[in-house]
Amino acid sequence: MSKNDEKHSLKMFLNCLAIIIGIKLIILFFFFSYYYKQKNSLMTSFLESSPQFCFNDYCFALEIADSQEKRELWLMFREQLNEWSGMIFVFTWEDYHWMWMRNMVIPLDIIWVDKNYEVVKIISANPCEKEICDIYKPNVKNLFVIEMGSWVAKKIWLEQWDKIEILWIE
Repeated sequence: MSKNDEKHSLKMFLNCLAIIIGIKLIILFFFFSYYYKQKNSLMTSFLESSPQFCFNDYCFALEIADSQEKRELWLMFREQLNEWSGMIFVFTWEDYHWMWMRNMVIPLDIIWVDKNYEVVKIISANPCEKEICDIYKPNVKNLFVIEMGSWVAKKIWLEQWDKIEILWIE
């Protein structure tokens, strides 16, 4: 084989390699585009079917605990919580509504909200599997309590007296 033939073979090999790599990149691009759209459409449908807690550019789907039975069971024994979801406790009157972490297995942020949708207190609470657990109570009356994953309040820079938005689904 002459030098020209070797250069030509090497050039052909590199061209084929570039084409193969290009095809693989295109396939990966379409795969991840499809995956991202599917993930977003699932999250969008989940958010559209639940009330939402929104602050700044963040929105979280909420399960509603609006009866005594739901309030008693709430997130007990759950081993995980979707990172974009939580639970809202809806009370019929403003009061110093307390919470505890009995039978919880995951840490949570507990966010107390008044009738004007202002955050009156936030705590990060650890699970409690004992018979007697700490009781968490705000020093300001509230109408709603939101429980989220323990990372949420810090991640979205939520602080006491911030005004939030709750989008109710009809």
